[in-house]
Amino acid sequence: MRRERARRKEPWFQTAYSVLDVPCEWDDRWRSGFGENADLHVPTPNEFIATDFSILSNRDPESAVLLDLMLYVLDYNLKEITYAADVAQLSFSHSTHEHGVTLQLGGFSHKLPLLFEAVRDHLAELVVDPSVFELIQKQLRKNYHNYLIKPEKLSKDIRLQHMQQIRWGIADKLSVIESLTPSQLAVRTKNRLYAFFHTTLLLIDVSQRLQ
Repeated sequence: MRRERARRKEPWFQTAYSVLDVPCEWDDRWRSGFGENADLHVPTPNEFIATDFSILSNRDPESAVLLDLMLYVLDYNLKEITYAADVAQLSFSHSTHEHGVTLQLGGFSHKLPLLFEAVRDHLAELVVDPSVFELIQKQLRKNYHNYLIKPEKLSKDIRLQHMQQIRWGIADKLSVIESLTPSQLAVRTKNRLYAFFHTTLLLIDVSQRLQ
């Protein structure tokens, strides 16, 4: 193909270009085929491209309260372990948010895997003692009530309900907490852990013991 000076310019960035007819020999070659070329192939499927864009969240106030209860029971069951870990300057904390819960561990890396394993095992096999459940249920109900009687916290809760796509307010939680049972917590925890261990990406600095 002969070279021709670009005499046209596109209107947006004034880039010069030219328009030429495709040579007949090129067209004939394309139509006759190039033969098999191993370097030309369809890209392999990308296994990292997501196909499920559903939002994992607390679909009702009962789910939100059961999540709070699960964490309270976990703290109760771990109290001896977390006390020893705290003495050794290791830390464990958790927080709930719009789409679930975040677990955070910190401290010296030498023994941090032991704490992680303890939290993981207690969460995977959460023991829900009925008497402990009743005690925690009463305490959590009291916490909800105390939260509601403080104007500054109540106004913040109402504001967040309007700002976040999915959020159950403290009043919603308080209205359902009495109806929940230990068996409901056990079943819901098992379902949550299935999603946690199969769909959550953990970004942590770990030793070969956890790899």
